[in-house]
Amino acid sequence: MERNYHHCVERNRELIPPDTDIFRVMDGAGDGIPGVFVDQMADRILVSTRGCSIPADLESELRGTGMPVFHKKLEQNQKEAPFQIAGPALSLQFTAMEQGVRFKIDMAAGYSQGIFLDQRDHRRRVRERSVPGMRVLNTFAYTGAFSVYAALGGAQTTTLDLAQPCLDWAR
Repeated sequence: MERNYHHCVERNRELIPPDTDIFRVMDGAGDGIPGVFVDQMADRILVSTRGCSIPADLESELRGTGMPVFHKKLEQNQKEAPFQIAGPALSLQFTAMEQGVRFKIDMAAGYSQGIFLDQRDHRRRVRERSVPGMRVLNTFAYTGAFSVYAALGGAQTTTLDLAQPCLDWAR
């Protein structure tokens, strides 16, 4: 089966919760393109690659969407911002929505953009299980997305991370 951007969006459409405009579209080897990950980031597309370039047919298809397309190399020690390869110029910092919750996204922030998209269902469960009077300690919190969901469920949260910039972002 051919794996392309539009096919993957359609295949995953029913898995994307309402009020969500940030989600993984293509997941590397799972979609037949090892080392290549494509994320819908509100009104932008982010292609992240690990040890390879964007396949020419995928790049051509993404350019044809008319959306801003950014490319980021996933190298743990490399902190370069993604570069735009197509579409109208947009900022690397913006707001996106996941399950009705707004998050600050910064594609220039280093290895990650401020939220781990693969944890969406876990954050939903935290919100569902959090109740008023509950206390939640979120360690290694990064930008605090789990704390946000726990607080939305009614819990009192404490958010810890070794990186002060991440805590400032969470605040």
